[in-house]
Amino acid sequence: YFCFRHAPMFYRFIKIAIGTSLRFFFRRIFVRNYQDLLFNNPVILVSNHPSAFMDPLVIGLVMRKQLQFLARADLFMSGSAFNKWVMRLAHTNPIYRIVDGTSALGKNDQVFAECYEHLKHNRPILLFGEGFTDETFVRRVKPLKKGSMRIAFGAENKFDFHLGVNIVCVGLNYSDPSEFRSDLLISFSEPIEVKKFKDLFLEHNNKAMSALNKEIFEKLTSQVIHIEDSLLDGMFEQLLIVSQAGINNNHYNKKISLEERWEFSKKLSQEINKKNAIDKNYIDGLKQRSSAYFESLNTLNLSDDNLYSYSKNREIYLAKDLAALIYCLPLFLFGFITNFIPFKLPILVSHSMSKRPVFYSSINMVISVITFPLCYFFTLSFTQHYLANWSATIAIGLLMPFAGLFAFDYISEWKAFGSKLRFKKVLREKESAIISALKSRGEILAAVNELVKES
Repeated sequence: YFCFRHAPMFYRFIKIAIGTSLRFFFRRIFVRNYQDLLFNNPVILVSNHPSAFMDPLVIGLVMRKQLQFLARADLFMSGSAFNKWVMRLAHTNPIYRIVDGTSALGKNDQVFAECYEHLKHNRPILLFGEGFTDETFVRRVKPLKKGSMRIAFGAENKFDFHLGVNIVCVGLNYSDPSEFRSDLLISFSEPIEVKKFKDLFLEHNNKAMSALNKEIFEKLTSQVIHIEDSLLDGMFEQLLIVSQAGINNNHYNKKISLEERWEFSKKLSQEINKKNAIDKNYIDGLKQRSSAYFESLNTLNLSDDNLYSYSKNREIYLAKDLAALIYCLPLFLFGFITNFIPFKLPILVSHSMSKRPVFYSSINMVISVITFPLCYFFTLSFTQHYLANWSATIAIGLLMPFAGLFAFDYISEWKAFGSKLRFKKVLREKESAIISALKSRGEILAAVNELVKES
């Protein structure tokens, strides 16, 4: 009774608190194809699952309607009573798998019955079709579990296919979910009408499940950057770096929008998949050339950014960069000092709470909802005590979070300055090696542009 009465209020509170943290965690969040019309009918959202606990948080953030979540039952079975209570307040229900014990599978009947009621009352349900997250971030949709299909057909069958359930696929495209100030593009598909499978379901429900599963997989892969062959993951990231036009987290042209970078990355992934199917030797050759190029950069202790900048402008200006760094040093120090503890503490806690790196970023982000307000409160209390000036205290309070973001970017700019210094030295001592690397880079870039053009 308490959960039912207070869950909507608790959900809104969590959305505001976590949403604020997410807006600072990500540099950019772009939502593509979201339409309120998609949710006029009962909807099951099926998403890929690249980043564990982060995934439901970001989808919940962008959705206007409150979601009902399905999560692995072991999160309930192994958690404390308090954890279970909080998860219920956050609209999260358990889904039981074979690994939870065959006797536990029968409990899914009650869970599914609750889902049918949610759909009857037009409450959107979110499932992660793959069922699990890889330990390392991959740009791939894995084979889908049957949960979403069983719920969709079960609900429609219960109401004689008059409910009007739709399935909408949600593609989560992170530049790197483990990195602070990374990018995220969320793409929604056109809805799949479950009713159109009615005749097939009544004739042979397994065939209907297979047909729906195939369409969900196709819709979902169309919303994400999808590399079919896991052996090409490393090469794909290298090609994104060389292109400076993709959704790689650290290497891209800042004048290109996130949506354009996503579209470029999707085209490139699609063409690599096609080419690998019909001309594997070509892809293997491109992989070898790309690997050799990056090995040469490692030998020279340089990055592709060095060669990209040098190919655009042969002049290397360091005095202007150094002057800007010195000029901005006071603001950096203020941001670093006031934000170091609340930024560092969640990292230490997440590493002690979980042994799985895939959970670190989401735990960091959630804990920061507590650490930043607390640290800011004590800092501002100390400031007001000694300054006795509310105007100054408020100004400092407003400046602190933005100074913290500035400090983070300042460190990146300082590293870039050091990289330029190193490149200038290598250019003097090993110019022929630089020229050779530039030639290799140009050949790889031409191959990338040709692949994208073919799409």
